[in-house]
Amino acid sequence: MKTFRGWPRYLPAALLCAMAATPVLAQCPNGTPPPCGHAASAVPIDQRKWIVLPFENLGHARDVDWLHDASVNLLFNDLSQWQDVRVVDDERVADYMRATPQARGPARLSLEGARAVARRAGAGNLVMGDFLALGQGMNITAKVYRTTDCRRVRTVQEQMARPDSAMATFARLARRILNVGAPTGTGGNAAAIGTSSVVAYQEYLAGVKALNRFEGADARQHFEQALRIDSSFALAHYKLSVVGTIDSGSAPLRVMHAEAAARLSGSLPARARTLINGNVLLVRHDFGGACERYTTLVREDSSDVEALFGLGSCLYGDHLVEPANANATAWRFRSSWNRALDAFARVLRIDPSYHLAFAPILNMLSTDSRNGCLRDDAAQVCRTDKFEFLAAIRRDADSLLTVPSPPGRLVDYWTELGASSRGREHERNLEQALRIARDWETAGPEEPRPHIALATTLVLLGRFDEAEAEVKRAGVGLPRAERLMSVALQYEIAVKRDRAPEALRLLDTMMVRGTTAASLDVATLAGVAGRLAFYDSILASTYPPPAQPMMKQFPRMVLGMAKGDDVVAAERSLMGAMKMLPPSVAEQLAGMLPMAMSLALRLPHEWPPFMLMTGDPRASPIVAVARHDTAAIRDVALSFDTASFLGAGAAALVKPAIAADLFLIVGDSAAALQRTRRALDDMMPPVSFREAFGSIGLLWPRMMLLRADLATALGFRDEARTWYRRFIELWATADAEFQPIVTRARGAYERLNH
Repeated sequence: MKTFRGWPRYLPAALLCAMAATPVLAQCPNGTPPPCGHAASAVPIDQRKWIVLPFENLGHARDVDWLHDASVNLLFNDLSQWQDVRVVDDERVADYMRATPQARGPARLSLEGARAVARRAGAGNLVMGDFLALGQGMNITAKVYRTTDCRRVRTVQEQMARPDSAMATFARLARRILNVGAPTGTGGNAAAIGTSSVVAYQEYLAGVKALNRFEGADARQHFEQALRIDSSFALAHYKLSVVGTIDSGSAPLRVMHAEAAARLSGSLPARARTLINGNVLLVRHDFGGACERYTTLVREDSSDVEALFGLGSCLYGDHLVEPANANATAWRFRSSWNRALDAFARVLRIDPSYHLAFAPILNMLSTDSRNGCLRDDAAQVCRTDKFEFLAAIRRDADSLLTVPSPPGRLVDYWTELGASSRGREHERNLEQALRIARDWETAGPEEPRPHIALATTLVLLGRFDEAEAEVKRAGVGLPRAERLMSVALQYEIAVKRDRAPEALRLLDTMMVRGTTAASLDVATLAGVAGRLAFYDSILASTYPPPAQPMMKQFPRMVLGMAKGDDVVAAERSLMGAMKMLPPSVAEQLAGMLPMAMSLALRLPHEWPPFMLMTGDPRASPIVAVARHDTAAIRDVALSFDTASFLGAGAAALVKPAIAADLFLIVGDSAAALQRTRRALDDMMPPVSFREAFGSIGLLWPRMMLLRADLATALGFRDEARTWYRRFIELWATADAEFQPIVTRARGAYERLNH
C-alpha cells in the first residue's frame, strides 16, 4: 500500500468509521458541526432501528434512475412488515440527509456521511447500496452496517431480470438483508406496497416528492394518474386524501379517498394501516378515535412526524365539551390545545420542512376564544353546526387555559375575555408563537419557511422592522404559496408604513402570482387599495348564486362604502335562500362583521329579525341602533374600550371602527376621532390584513378617510392633510366605482393647502 508521511493513501472503511467514532472538536456527537446545541443534540442509538439510504446508480443510466429514490421506499415497506424491526420512514430519510452536513453535495455519499445520517436518525443499522444496469437486467447490491462501529454485517446481491420485477426483487433483497424468510401471509412486495404496477408506483413516488415540497396541485396530478393505472392502490388513495389539506382541488374528495385507502389497506404494514385509519377518523371528525390511533404510533416512535402531525390535528380540531363533574355544573374540553401545541412544535423541531405544522400553532395562539359543542348521540362526534359553548383563551403560567362557558352563561365568557384583554394575554400568546418559530428556525437554519412564520407573527405584534428583516432572510427559495404570503406581508407593512407606491407595486405582483386557491384572498386584499373588480369577477366561481349579491357587498360594507339599498337587497336574497336553516346557521353565514360595519346604513325594520333577538353581546351595537336607544348606543361604544370583540387580533381595528360609527350616530365627533387615532396610531393594530378571509385589512382605508374627515371638521388641519394624502396615494389606482370618493378626498386635501 502506497503511503504518504506515516498515513496510508487509502484507509479501510472500518478504520475511517472508527476515527469518526472518536469525538473531535469539529463535530457534534450526532455528526453535525458545532455548536452542539438544542438543534444538534445527540439522538440515542436504537439497535432495533434501521435506516435505508438511496442506492447509487453506478452506470448513470437515466431510464432506471428512478430506483435511486424507489430503493428507499421499497425497502422501507418490505422491512416494515416485521413487527420487531423499526424502519425510518422513507419520507424522513431525505430530511435527515439534508440536515446532515456530511451528506450534502453532489458527490457520492461516503460511508462516514451515511453513518452521520444514521446517528442523526438514531438508527443502529444502516443499509447502503447500488445498482448497475446490464442490458435489460440489473445487478442490485445492498450493504448492511452497524452504526456504532461501522462493522459491515453482510453484503447481499440480487439480479433483476426486467424493470417490472423491481418490487419482487427488492422483496427478496429485504429478506436477505435481515437474513430471514418471507413473513407469513404478506404475499410479497406488491402486497406491502399496495400495487403490482411499476408505472403506478413511479407516479406515486413523484406525488410523494411533490407532497414533501407541499406542492399540492402537482402531487394531486401524480396520485390521480397512479389511481388511473391502478384504482386499488391504497397508498395513492391515502396520500390523495392528505393532499386535500393543502390543495383545494383535492379537498372535496378527501373522505372518499380516505375510506378507499382504508378499505384497500389490508396487506400494508401496520404503521401504514394505522395512519390510514387515523386519517379516516380525522376526515369524519371523529377526533377522539383519530387521537387514539395517532397516540399509539407516537408511543412506538416519538419522532414519527406524520403521526405527531395527525395527533396535533385531532387535538386541535376536537371541539367536544363534556361535564367536568357529576352535576354538570362545570365543563371542560375533551382535548387539550396545550398537547396540540406540543405535538406541532415537535414536528417542526424534528422536520423543519414540515411547515404545515405552524399554521395551527399560530391559529391557537392568535385567537381569543375556542368554540365547543356537545356530542351528537347519533354520530358519536361533535357537530360543527352546534357550537354552543365559548371559552376565552387565558394563560396559566406557560400554558393555555380554556374553560368553556355553557349557553345561558356567556356573561362568564365575556368576563374572562375582558380579564384576558387587561392582562395583555393575547400578546403573551403571540410571544409564545414567536418562540416556537425561533426554535423552528434553529432546527432548520437553511429552511426558508420559518422566516415567513416569524415575519407573520412579528406583523401581528406590530414589529415591522423585524418582520421585514425575516422576509429578506427567507430569500427566493420559497414554494409558490409561501412566495405569495411573503409578498402579502410586504404589502401590509408598506401600507401601514405609509409607502403607498411600494404597496401598489407589490399588489400588482400578488395579482399576477395569485393561484386559484389564493385568488379570493388576494382579491380581497386588493380592496385595501380600492380595487375590487377582480374580486367581483371571481364571485361566480367561488360562491353559489344566492350568496353572490351578499358576498359582493361584503367588502364594500367593511370599507364603509356600500349603499344601503344594495345591502338590504343582498341580505334578503341570502336570507330567502337560507330560510329553511336554523337561525344559528343563518347567523354564521350572514356574518355579524359586515352588518356591524354598516350601522349607519340601516332603518330599524331592515335588520334580519334574528339579529335583533339574539342574546349574543356581539349583536349589541346592532340592537341599540335599531331601537334608537341613544344611552345604549353610547354604553356599547364605551364598552369596546375594555372588552374584546370579534377576535383578539381583529379587535384592534374592529372595535374602534364600530365605536366610531356609534359615536357619530349620537353626534360625538370628538369621541369618534379618538377611536380612529387609537386604531391607526396608538395601537398600530396587532392584526393581519388577512384575518376574517382578508376583510380586516379593508378597515384600514376606511379609518384613514374617516380620520381625515373628522380631523377637518374639528380643526386639526395638519392631521387631516396627512391622512387625506395617505388615503389618496393608497387609492391612486382605485376602480372607477370608487373614483368619486378619491376625487372628494383630493378636493378636501387641496382646500386644506390653501
